Amino acid sequence: MDMVHGGRVYEYAERVGRTVDRIMDFSANINPLGPPVSVMRAIERGLGDIRHYPDSRHDGIKRVLQSRLGVNGDQILCTNGAEEALELLFRTIRPPRTVVLTPAFMEYATIASRYGSQVCAIPLSIDVDVRLPMDKLDGILRAGDVLVLNNPHNPTGVSWPRHQWRKYVEKWSAQGSYVICDESFIDFLPQPLAYSALPLVLAGEHVIIVRSATKMFAIPGLRFGFAIGAPLLFAEISSNRDPWSVNHLAQVAAMAAYQDVEFELATARWLEQEQDYIRSVWGQQEDFHLFPFSANFFLVRASSAALAQRVEKELRKEGVFVRNCEQFSGLGADYLRVAVRHHWENIRLWTMVRDLAIASR
Repeated sequence: MDMVHGGRVYEYAERVGRTVDRIMDFSANINPLGPPVSVMRAIERGLGDIRHYPDSRHDGIKRVLQSRLGVNGDQILCTNGAEEALELLFRTIRPPRTVVLTPAFMEYATIASRYGSQVCAIPLSIDVDVRLPMDKLDGILRAGDVLVLNNPHNPTGVSWPRHQWRKYVEKWSAQGSYVICDESFIDFLPQPLAYSALPLVLAGEHVIIVRSATKMFAIPGLRFGFAIGAPLLFAEISSNRDPWSVNHLAQVAAMAAYQDVEFELATARWLEQEQDYIRSVWGQQEDFHLFPFSANFFLVRASSAALAQRVEKELRKEGVFVRNCEQFSGLGADYLRVAVRHHWENIRLWTMVRDLAIASR
């Protein structure tokens, strides 16, 4: 089964003979509180304007992002989701080598390979926690290469504060290596600026941030992402891309989303409570090791691959889906990635998993 991406609810529903609204999807790391009411209202107001081509300059959403992030409009590249941002970056940079920290989102390697880049996989140190192999990377990166740094990291859920890696990224960018920082989940962190590469982007030309509205604001069906980087690079990209790829409704939805402070505060309150609950139950279960996490999803390692596979199989029968990590390099069939959802859903999942684990002993 192809598991490059979670959240395939239509396929899940067909597979188990249920309607989509009877699927409980823990495989996609989407904010269950969204989309925000402000976003839905903005979409309703914007419906009449779909008779026009979308604004290819993305001026409205750029102004919102400029105010939010303290950057200039020419430092922002708006895209049809974070994946298009990655696609455009690799198509333009065309690095001879791409260094990926594994386990990793598989599209990094797929997109890099599509543009002739040799992919070099460097494993993260995964034991009781997850650590960056910065010293190992220090002797590998060369001018023109790309390093993809995913923070918060998918699939582990761990986040690394900037002080742990800043000096390395500054050194590599100064030598001409590109560092693409995928910050798609950073809006879920209580102090995102302490983890973001934003100060480094503003100070140099070879550090690029990629972000997504999909996860935080629950709009994967609309597709909105953006990159922050050097104006010259983005000017080159813009001269050789589809000018209409970011549709009008995605733009007005993102404008509303990134101004909705109350929704972000509500998300922070929900996530803190649910993270505490998850640590209190999963963290005490002898059949699973819960890795430290700070985002809206977490990684667990079952005591055996057989237990993880049984859990996934039995959950699927009930219309409940988690992400098996067998296809992630560096993990295996004994690992599961689980999204954080509403409290009653988190309780139901835990109860089912606990009972299956007890029955398997």
